[in-house]
Amino acid sequence: MTGEQAEQAARLLRTRRGAVHEERASEPHRTVARVDLLITGASGFIGGHLVRYWRGTHRLYALGRRPVDGTIHIACDLEQGMDPATLPDHVDAVVHLATAQTDPAAIRRVNVGATGELLGAARDRGARCFVLASSGAVYGWRDDDASEDTPLAPPDAYTRAKVAAEELVKTSGDALDTAIFRLYMPYGSG
Repeated sequence: MTGEQAEQAARLLRTRRGAVHEERASEPHRTVARVDLLITGASGFIGGHLVRYWRGTHRLYALGRRPVDGTIHIACDLEQGMDPATLPDHVDAVVHLATAQTDPAAIRRVNVGATGELLGAARDRGARCFVLASSGAVYGWRDDDASEDTPLAPPDAYTRAKVAAEELVKTSGDALDTAIFRLYMPYGSG
């Protein structure tokens, strides 16, 4: 984000801070409230689909390494940590999709550390909602179906970190409505 873009975004946020505006979505039969969304993992498979669905309807802030069309880019490598000063003054919701899967230090940093930082940032910026993408693999490798009541059996560092991130979200208090999605092998056209 250039300095001029950051100033423009900051000016826009100051003038509309906390306001929710009714706008027509791209579908004429649907009226939605415009919200400010902070998304990690917006350049990934699931994030890319959500950005395409939400752009034009909501203000999207993409926190990540690469700019994503239709969003306001906030340059950040979650493996290196997050600078809260780079975040917008206000967001209505945080959608945390970013993940690390191979390097043990990065797994812990992105999947657990960044979750905690983002929960704090969400509360500090007036968010009402926090969504975490987790993994169906937290149940372990199974031959039968799993439900939310199935005991967790994370088989590796990645899924143990996902369980730890889920615990952070579950114990984050009543200030935020939270949702955790345990995704199983997402696939399809990108």
